[in-house]
Amino acid sequence: VHPLRLKLAIGGSTVLEGRLEDAGTIRADDCYWTLETDDADGSKYVSVVLVKATMGYQSWEALLDSDRPDTTVTHRVALDVRVGERTGRLVLGLFGNTVPKTVENFRALVTGEKGSGRAGQPLSLKGSAFHRVIPGFMAQGGDITQGNGTGGESIYGESFPDENFKLRHENRGVVAMANAGPDTNSSQFYITFTPTPHLDGKHVVFGQVESGWSTLMMMESAGSDSGTPTSPVTLVDCRMMGLDEDAEAAVEELAAAQREQQLAEQFMAEMDAEAAAGAGAAAGEQQQ
Repeated sequence: VHPLRLKLAIGGSTVLEGRLEDAGTIRADDCYWTLETDDADGSKYVSVVLVKATMGYQSWEALLDSDRPDTTVTHRVALDVRVGERTGRLVLGLFGNTVPKTVENFRALVTGEKGSGRAGQPLSLKGSAFHRVIPGFMAQGGDITQGNGTGGESIYGESFPDENFKLRHENRGVVAMANAGPDTNSSQFYITFTPTPHLDGKHVVFGQVESGWSTLMMMESAGSDSGTPTSPVTLVDCRMMGLDEDAEAAVEELAAAQREQQLAEQFMAEMDAEAAAGAGAAAGEQQQ
């Protein structure tokens, strides 16, 4: 046992080895092992007792680095968010290997493929609002039935159970399910502006912002201490992306299209101004 590593070998063969990154550091001199007998079937097993020197971020839930949950991106989503008069794009990576049911709910709400739900509203995130935005905390949205945080509906019915709490709120841009207590997941979700470990074990994390950080900053800037946005924050469009699509390029694609639109609008405004000036000059000449 090392303060940051553990290796267990039996008969010269390694059976357990890894970093103790998530469990914190270990007081190696106080650790020990014993050979035990299973009361049920009489089989032998090794019991290892580790004494922690410091608390790790994930405590004992992921003792070894190899025990950390699978954060392979299985699905990628583009969300176009309008804040006031400005629009930006977020690209989210979803972790379907760890929370497949939760990811499937979000994926289907992005595509809108399930039609209408029991409440008679489309099971689609498109057009829904981020009704609660608190700087330094998170932006919450996805209430597709009421729009104010009191509603929402999943593709499985009004709500569905917490899948697991393996993934943690350890970064800015974590995507997780909002709820009204245990096992009340619907369509509401939130995106964090900072690590929020106090939400671990209470909300199911299922994704992470991959690109569009300026859009997340724009969303945060529209927040308030009360949570009521100072400007409307709306999810105006959403779509699934291919895993081979570049996240940064997808964000820049929208930004480039907006720049072209602004230039076109500026050109048309200048043309209108020139036409108005010409019409005014012609009218003056006629009066003379």
